[in-house]
Amino acid sequence: NVSESSPLGYLLASAYLHFYAKVREQASRLELNDVEYLILSALGTREGRTYQELITLAAYSGLNLWPESINDLAARSLLRIDEDADEADDNAHIYLTTEGKSVVERMFAESQLVEDNMMQQLGVPETIALRTLLSRFVRLHSPLIPYRWF
Repeated sequence: NVSESSPLGYLLASAYLHFYAKVREQASRLELNDVEYLILSALGTREGRTYQELITLAAYSGLNLWPESINDLAARSLLRIDEDADEADDNAHIYLTTEGKSVVERMFAESQLVEDNMMQQLGVPETIALRTLLSRFVRLHSPLIPYRWF
């Protein structure tokens, strides 16, 4: 049984797996794999990221990003690579297309529904406390990465 005395690692992992399962359902409905979902999420929070920056964010999330992922999303008209730079250039800037922005809006709206549901189940003060504590935990214990999500 899960209780307040359960190990913190177990509680964090269980909460992550539950939340991630909801994200996977959403990505599946949008016909996106994990890496594609991450790329669009990262560009949705800040466009103009480079391939190298996206590789770093993917690695931080435990995923491997290859040029094919970027090229596949570009072929599906969800993103574009800066026209002034060569596609193979790790420093080329990547942007969402109008269609890509529409997909990201759906992703973020559905993510908000998951959070709203969590807030209804836990209660507003508890959800705020959870967000505050997790934010503090991440700031204190996560390795610093050169590229932030936001």
